[in-house]
Parts: sequence; structure tokens; C-alpha cells
Amino acid sequence: MSFENIARWIAKHLTPLSLIGLAIIPIALSCCWVALKASEIGLVRETFYTSLRKGKGALERKERKERFLQRFSHSDPYFIDRNIESLRFLNHEIKELQTLLHHPAIAYTTPIEERLKAISDNENRLSFVENKTKVSPFCKEVEEKQQAPIQLDEEDLKKLLVRLEDEQIECYTSLDNSPQIIITDFVLEKIVTPQKKEVFEVQMELLKREFNP
Repeated sequence: MSFENIARWIAKHLTPLSLIGLAIIPIALSCCWVALKASEIGLVRETFYTSLRKGKGALERKERKERFLQRFSHSDPYFIDRNIESLRFLNHEIKELQTLLHHPAIAYTTPIEERLKAISDNENRLSFVENKTKVSPFCKEVEEKQQAPIQLDEEDLKKLLVRLEDEQIECYTSLDNSPQIIITDFVLEKIVTPQKKEVFEVQMELLKREFNP
């Protein structure tokens, strides 16, 4: 059948509405094909970005781990002895009490003497005892328990926490040779001295980790 005869047959048997429908079918099929391809491209793109995010996250975790190990792999095993237990507290109050002790206007000095003795270096100093030790190929963990409560002021507390937590508070900075120290128990109580000054009393337990280089 020639093209002319086909055209006559279509014109005779199909209505204008049917002709429009036939014309729309290829367009609809094309739109469906384009939508399908767009969906496939979107899926590929999402898979790519998901893989990229996972790869970036894994790289960041690896870098953090390397920085962490580099920070703590060469720590001083005697850090607590040398840099925590060596701290002295309430120096400002001690100087004030010593001044009052020798002041000619103060006749009754017994409370001052008792307070000075209570916060002297021998009485008011940090001392830890090792409770449990765990050793693995990766690191050494030591539980450290404070033997007796100590008293300190706000500035002392900041300095102590900076050294323990490897952070910076105001003008106080951490020390590079510290191991990883985690405060596992911390009791802080505000008390008033016989001279009506507010100080803190602290009792704590620590977990010290020394990582193998």
C-alpha cells in the first residue's frame, strides 16, 4: 500500500481526536525515556556523593586518629608525679595569712596558725595512688585515685583542669608531654574558711592512658 493510500485510510477511519492521540504517543514515550534516564543519572550522582562523603569521613577519622596518637604517643610516664602532684594551691591566701600572722594589731593568732598549717604544702597537696593497671599492645591504662581531698581557689582549679584535660582556659595552657587523662569521678564542694573566704574542696579519680609509639 502506497503512502498516499495509507493517508487516505487514516483520514477516512480516524477522527481528529484520534490523530492527536497518535501524535502525542511518541512525545509521551520520549518524555518517559528522558525521565527514566534522568532518574538513573540522579541515582548515579547520589551514589557518587554518598561514596564521596563516606570516603571523606573515613579520611577525617584517619587524620584525627593520627593526630591523637602523635599527641599522646610520647607522653611522660611520670607526668602526674611531676606536673599534677607538684602543684601548690592557695598561695594567695597563704601570703595573706602570713601577713596577718605578723600584724601587730592581731593578738590572737591561733586560728590563723591552724589555717596556715591546714593549707601548707605538706597538708594540702594532691597525691594519687594507682588502683588498677591494664596493659595491651596498644596502650597502658592506669586508674589513679586521690588519697585525700584538697582545697584550692578558682585560679588553682583552672590551672589544674587545664593540665588534666589537655585544654586551654583563659591564660592557662596544657603541657605537650601529658598522657591522655580522663576524669572518671570528680566531687567539688564550696566551703568557707575560718577567715570567711570561699574556696573549693576537691576529690577525684583519674584514668591515665599511655599510648605506645
